[in-house]
Amino acid sequence: RVEKGRLEMRVDAAVNSIVQDMGVPLKAYLIDKKLQHSRHLLRLGSNVTEAALESGFQNVSYFIQLYKNKYGVTPHKSK
Repeated sequence: RVEKGRLEMRVDAAVNSIVQDMGVPLKAYLIDKKLQHSRHLLRLGSNVTEAALESGFQNVSYFIQLYKNKYGVTPHKSK
């Protein structure tokens, strides 16, 4: 049986190990993966709102801003 505090420490250690292996913070990694998925959905014909929400973004405006920062164009122009 694992106590709650010990389990949290194990999870933290696992996350820290993954972050060190990737060389980027976990949040940045997850955002990048979500953006990649949204780009794929857009190429398959999803509209911007669908792609944002299905990729895990709750705020479409924030998604558009992140997308433009990463790819240099808005998702509307990326299709």
